[in-house]
Amino acid sequence: MKRLLLCLFLVLSLNIRAQENFWQQAGELWGGRIDGIAIHAGNIFAVRYSNVFLSTDGGDNWAAIAGSGVSNINCLAINPSGHLYLGVSHLGVWWTTNNGITWSNNQITHNPHTGLGATITAIGINSQGHIYTPSFRSFDGGVSWQEITPPSPVSAFAFGTPNKIFAGTYDGVYLSTNNGASWTARNADIENITINALSIDANGHLYAGSAGDGIFYSTDEGLSWAPRNSGLGSFNITSLKIAPNGDIYAGSSDQGIYRSTDQGLTWTAVNGDLPDLRVRTIAISANSELYIGTETGGIFKSTDTGNTWTAKNRNINVQNLNAALTVSSNDFLLATGGSGILHSPDGFGGWSLKNTGLANLYVTDLAAGTTGDIFAGTFAGVFRSSNAGESWSPANTGIENERIVQIETVPSGRLYVLTHAQSLGTLFYSDDNGNNWNQISVGNNDLIIESMAVSSQGHLFFSAFSFFLDGLVFISDDGGATWSDTTLTSFSTGSFLAIDNSDRLYAVFGGDEFFYTDDAGATWNTINAAGLPANGTVNRLAFDSGNSIYAATQSEGIFYSGDGGSNWAAKNDGLPAPNGFYPSFNFLYVNTDDIVFGGTYDDGLFIGGDLPTFVNTPNHAPAQFSLQQNYPNPFNPATNLGFRIAEFPEGASGLVRLEIYDVLGRKITTLVNEELSPGVYEVVWDGRDESGIPVASGIYIYRLTAGDYTQAHRMLLMK
Repeated sequence: MKRLLLCLFLVLSLNIRAQENFWQQAGELWGGRIDGIAIHAGNIFAVRYSNVFLSTDGGDNWAAIAGSGVSNINCLAINPSGHLYLGVSHLGVWWTTNNGITWSNNQITHNPHTGLGATITAIGINSQGHIYTPSFRSFDGGVSWQEITPPSPVSAFAFGTPNKIFAGTYDGVYLSTNNGASWTARNADIENITINALSIDANGHLYAGSAGDGIFYSTDEGLSWAPRNSGLGSFNITSLKIAPNGDIYAGSSDQGIYRSTDQGLTWTAVNGDLPDLRVRTIAISANSELYIGTETGGIFKSTDTGNTWTAKNRNINVQNLNAALTVSSNDFLLATGGSGILHSPDGFGGWSLKNTGLANLYVTDLAAGTTGDIFAGTFAGVFRSSNAGESWSPANTGIENERIVQIETVPSGRLYVLTHAQSLGTLFYSDDNGNNWNQISVGNNDLIIESMAVSSQGHLFFSAFSFFLDGLVFISDDGGATWSDTTLTSFSTGSFLAIDNSDRLYAVFGGDEFFYTDDAGATWNTINAAGLPANGTVNRLAFDSGNSIYAATQSEGIFYSGDGGSNWAAKNDGLPAPNGFYPSFNFLYVNTDDIVFGGTYDDGLFIGGDLPTFVNTPNHAPAQFSLQQNYPNPFNPATNLGFRIAEFPEGASGLVRLEIYDVLGRKITTLVNEELSPGVYEVVWDGRDESGIPVASGIYIYRLTAGDYTQAHRMLLMK
C-alpha cells in the first residue's frame, strides 16, 4: 500500500506518467550511418539519408532538426553565414537560416521536366556564399538557380582563389574559372579515375581522394598529379580534410582514418580505439577537434589528432531495426540493417554490439533453433551462434550469397529461410542445424514470394503474387514436396503472413485486405477490420499470449484488437508523431511476459505493455541513469521528457532535479525537485515558465541532475 501511495503522489504532484503511456522508448540505442558532418561557429551538423542533427556542445548531445518534408538527404554544406544547405533526391535543395527552426526549399525543376525536382548529390559553397551542385548554381542563397554542365558527374567541390572551382568527378578533376559556365580537364595521370574527395591547402596545393586508387597531389592546379599513398592501408578514400595546422586527414571505406604531417608524402593510421573503420565523412573544428561519421557506429570525436576516439551519438538513433529475440532473462538481441546485432539485458538499455564473426552487418531476422543455437539472417546468408550471440559463424552452405528475408524454425528442428534475389523470393530448408541448405521447388516461375510462415504442426505457408497480380497463399504439409494454393484477392501487391499462438494464420494483402484460416488453409475468412484507418497500410502483426493482435501501420501508429481482428483501437500513447505522422515500424515482437517491442526505421525502439511493474521492481532497476530525448520534438504546446533513475550509491541522497533553461542559461522552470526511487519516469512540460506564462518559440535546454549524474538535451518549441 505504501508503494502504491508513493506512485500516486508522484503522478499527482509531478505529472510523472509511468502508467499513462502504453509506449516508452528504449534508452541509449544510438549510432548508425552518418553521411556528412559540417561545422560552423560551434554548431555541428550531421546528416543521414532520413534526418539532420544539430549539436551545440561539441557533440555531447544532438537534436533532430529536419523539418516536414526534409528527407532523402544526400549531402550538406554551410555558407559563411552559418546557413545549412542540404542536397536531396527529387526535391532539389533545402536550407535553414536558423538551425532548423524553419526550412526553405527550391526543387530546381528545369527542362526536361519530369514532375520531380532535381536530385542533388554534392554541394559546395565558396567564400562568397555562391552555391554549386553538379548541375546548378545559385548566387542568391538558393532562391534562384542557373544550369551548369560539368563534363562528368560531380562528387566533390573545392574552391581556390581567385574564383577557381575544382570539381572531383567520375573522370578525374575539372576546373572552372567562370562560375561553372565552362570547365577544363585537369586530368593528367588521373583520367578515368573516380574522385570522391577534394581539398586545397593554404598553399593552393590540391589533394584528391579516389575510389580505389588512393590519394593524388598537385602543386600546379591539377595540370599534373602524383600519387601520395605511402602508409595507406586502403586506397578507397571517402573523405579528405585539412586541419588548421596543415595536417591532412583521409578517411577510408574499410581501414579507418589516416593522418599526414608532410603534405601527403607519408600517412599514419590514427584509429586508436575506433570500433568502426568504415569512415564516410570527416569534419575538423577551428580548434582542431576531429569528427568522423561512420557506416554503422555513428559519430566519433578525437581531441588528440586521432590517437583516441569517443562516441558522440546521444539521441542519434540506430536505423533499420528489423527483428528482436529474447534469448534468456538477461539476453535480448536486436537485429539492425547496417549496425549488425545489438545486445541488451532487457531491451530497455545497456546496449552493446555482438558482431564477432558476423561477416555482413545488414541483419534482417533472428530465430531460435531447437538445440539452443540462434540464427541470424543477413544480406550474405545465415550465421549461427551457440553462445547467445557472443560470436557467430557462417551456416551458409548452399545459400552463401543469398539475401535472407526471413528465418523460421519448427519443433522437428528443420529450419526454413526465405531469400530475395532480383525481387523473386526463394525458399530453402536445412535439416542439419543450418550446415547445409536445399532449395524448395515451388513449380511456378511467375510467382514473387513475399512472406513465409510455419505452424507448430510443421505446415509451411507462403504468400505471393502472380504475373497477373493475383494475391495467393501456398500451403504444404510435407515440407515443400507438394503444394496447394488459394487465390485470396486480385490486383494486389505487398503481402505478409502471421501465425498466432493457436496456429491461426493471418494473411494481409495490400496493407488493408485481411484474411484468416483456422484449418491450415482449407477454408478462409475475410476480416472487415473495423477501426483501422483508411490510409494506414498495415505492415506487421504480432500476438500476445491471449492472441490479442498488435498491428503496425505505415504512418498511423499501432492498433490493437482483442477479437481476432474484427475491431481495432489505436494504441499510440507515448509514440512521437512529429508533423502528424507516427514512426515507420519495421517489426513488432511480443515476449513471453507480453511486453511488446516495436522497431522503427529511424525513430529507435519502443516498448509497450504493463511496463511500470517490470522496470520499477528491484530486480529490473535501470542499470544506469539516463535522460531521453523529448517527444514530440519540435513540439507545440507540450512535450514529454523521459528519464531513468538507477540505484544511488550507498549513503547518497536520491535527490533528482529536472530543470528547463533557455539558450542564454536562464532557468525557465523546475519540473522535478525531490527524491525518487529507481525506475523509469516521464514528465510533461506544457511550455510555460514558473509563473505559468507560455514561453516564446525557440530552443530550450532541459537538464537532469541525480547525484553525480548530469545530462542535458535540447528541444525546439515551434508555435
